[in-house]
Amino acid sequence: MNVQPFTADSVTAKIWELQKLPDQALKMETQFMRMDFRSWMFANFTLDDEQSLYLQKMDSRLLATLSADLADCMDFRLPLYITFGPKIPIGSKFVKPNRKDLVRMYDPIKGYVVGGHFSIEIVYEV
Repeated sequence: MNVQPFTADSVTAKIWELQKLPDQALKMETQFMRMDFRSWMFANFTLDDEQSLYLQKMDSRLLATLSADLADCMDFRLPLYITFGPKIPIGSKFVKPNRKDLVRMYDPIKGYVVGGHFSIEIVYEV
């Protein structure tokens, strides 16, 4: 897969690249995502120093939740929306996942099933 800078356009391109993978290749990517999200990010994006430091400092609990949400969304080939919000003077960056429309359930025939869509907003300081 292509390594790209972490920008709105390249994130969109990466989502399309993942969605075009055959099932087995996609499963390998999502397993990598779940096991070590930081390494997956570094393997798929060229991060600038600030982005790299932010990712390294992110709480592991948030990363575990975020990687599970992203991997489920990719595994089930659901719509994923990542937006880079307006640059505002808040003094820091933040990542705001919105999982209210990502529905997980157990079906007695199909097993673990995920439906809906997932969105993330990324906001940077000015």
